[in-house]
Amino acid sequence: MDIIAVQERGETLWHVVSKRRVLEVIPTAVLDARCMSSIEISKMISLQLIDKLPQTLCSVTIYGKEDTPRSRYTLEEALLQHFDCSIEIKKYHQSVAEVLCGDRSGIIATIGETSDMWRFDGSKVTDYNPSLGYIFGDKGSSTVLGKTLISALLTEKISTDVVNAFCMRFGIDMEWLLHQVQNDQLPKKFLSSLLPFINDHREEASIKKLINNTLEDYLRMDILPYSKGEEVHFIGEMTVLYDKLLSDMCQGLGIRMGKVLASVTDTLLSTHISQ
Repeated sequence: MDIIAVQERGETLWHVVSKRRVLEVIPTAVLDARCMSSIEISKMISLQLIDKLPQTLCSVTIYGKEDTPRSRYTLEEALLQHFDCSIEIKKYHQSVAEVLCGDRSGIIATIGETSDMWRFDGSKVTDYNPSLGYIFGDKGSSTVLGKTLISALLTEKISTDVVNAFCMRFGIDMEWLLHQVQNDQLPKKFLSSLLPFINDHREEASIKKLINNTLEDYLRMDILPYSKGEEVHFIGEMTVLYDKLLSDMCQGLGIRMGKVLASVTDTLLSTHISQ
């Protein structure tokens, strides 16, 4: 049996594969060697993964976002502590670009809990703008959309109906809300979790304006300056929820919209297995 792991959407999905068929998918927290040590990664594998895997493995392939030799070495060092088989770390951004663009140049943009963007020249990734976090960047993401909603709630720049619906749905007061955003250890998770509420009220005028402004700001600031006529392929939950709106905005801004996918994991898997 083989393992194919893909890091995407804030988690790592470990696919147990046999005879070109996926038998099981095991989710764990994301392995990010850019900000984790090999000891931390190894501990997470021990706690969340290793006991759930088959005892005999032929290979482990991971599509990781480690983009420097140092981070790739850190990840490999952690994996070698647990797997006595062939280990291959593939570059996530390069692999996704090859799957979506083929041998053509293009731009890939992800808009989910975070946002990032990279350019592909037909053979290699030439530019990469990583996530800067919801405080400094991540325009267009569900986290920034949630942050904008909270700001509008606290400053009374949103309709009373939406305020009442929010309080009824979450059963909270504004003091608790401020605590979640300012003092909680995972404010990003809380902010991004507001996306279903926002989407449920997407036709309400003040929410519609909030969504429009968030996405247009993202396209104008993060995509348009880098677009040189190539197709822009979008990945992530936000792109699928608001694909029609994104399409209209791209057309208005002169951005060529390419493929739109909630996730690229299945595409990477099928391509890998068929090779």
